[in-house]
Parts: sequence; structure tokens; C-alpha cells
Amino acid sequence: MSSDRMPMRKEILDGAAEAVLHQRNKSYGEPDEDFQRIAELLNALGVRLNGNRLTGHNVSMIMIQLKMSRLTWSPTHKDSWLDIAGYAACGYETAMLQEARETMHSMCDVEKPCDTACETTPAPGWREKQDRDIAAIKRVADGPR
Repeated sequence: MSSDRMPMRKEILDGAAEAVLHQRNKSYGEPDEDFQRIAELLNALGVRLNGNRLTGHNVSMIMIQLKMSRLTWSPTHKDSWLDIAGYAACGYETAMLQEARETMHSMCDVEKPCDTACETTPAPGWREKQDRDIAAIKRVADGPR
């Protein structure tokens, strides 16, 4: 592999990191909250994916598809490539957080998941399972060492 190509990849990844960790957060808030809000707006319009309501990570997938469509017209438009990398990172985070919330809700005595912390008494062992789940998410997020 030619090392003279790596700076281009690094430039895209660094630009995506700057956008999703700083610029976009200041403008729109946390991605999982923003994407979930967008999903709910689309759900209100009747938009579905395989008959199911959209979730936050579905929004990141839609945005990646939008950028891919734009790249068919302008394949060297750097910002579209940068945005795809950013949406991929935010989509992964959103999916992991959604899964963690669903796991936490499965431990509660609540009939349907809510968007906030459960106000009921958690099932026995809930705290230990939550700690294990959070540790597992951190291991995945940190990647191989």
C-alpha cells in the first residue's frame, strides 16, 4: 500500500470526526436524539421500513443513501464522502445506544419501552446487567487494541 494515499483517507476521517464531535453537536445536539426526532417526524408522515416505524439509526442510513445519490453526480465532492463517514459513525453509536436502552427496558416491569429512564422498580439483577452491557458497548466502541 502506498503511504502517499493515506493522507487523503485521514483527511476525510479527521474531517468527519471534527464535524460529528464538535460542529454538528453544537448545532444540532447529540446525534441519537436528533436522528430519533427526525425518525418520529418521518413516522408521523407514515414513512415505514419493511412495515416498521423508523428508528434513529435508520435515519443515518437514509442520510448515507442521500449522500451516495449525490456522489453519482459529483464523485469527487469531498464533503459528501466526509458526511458519509460521519453518518456511519453516528449511525453506529445510535444503534448501540438504542440496543442498550432496549436492554435496560427489558429489565424493567414496564409493558412498552419508553424514551426516558424507567420510573418503576427495576427487576432484580438490573444494575449488574446494565453494568455488563455498558462495559460491552465500551469494548465494541473502543475497538481492537
